[in-house]
Amino acid sequence: MHLEEDPASWDPDTGCVDYNRSGLSLVEVVTAPDFTNAEQVEEWLKKLIHNLSYLKAVDSNAGIKVDVNVSLFGKTERVEIKNLNSIENIRKAIIYELGRQAKEGSDRERSRGL
Repeated sequence: MHLEEDPASWDPDTGCVDYNRSGLSLVEVVTAPDFTNAEQVEEWLKKLIHNLSYLKAVDSNAGIKVDVNVSLFGKTERVEIKNLNSIENIRKAIIYELGRQAKEGSDRERSRGL
């Protein structure tokens, strides 16, 4: 975990970018590839946000911005999905991308005669 400077904030209700927050710190957390499904990521994120809020290390009203890397172990290249803004969107993106990669891997194996 480290602090990173926030270039701006995005209002999900209006879709506008507010550059008045430039220079505010944001928390960046990088994990090892320890998750196998979207539910594990969702549970982990909820605990992280709860703990950081309890410590008053984050403003729980400020929202989240998450980049998620998804890949099937040993089957596909890693795909980065950037700037997801809610736990629900993170869950949906992971489920979609895992399904897409599984289908792509199956299609590729069939074309090679595997």
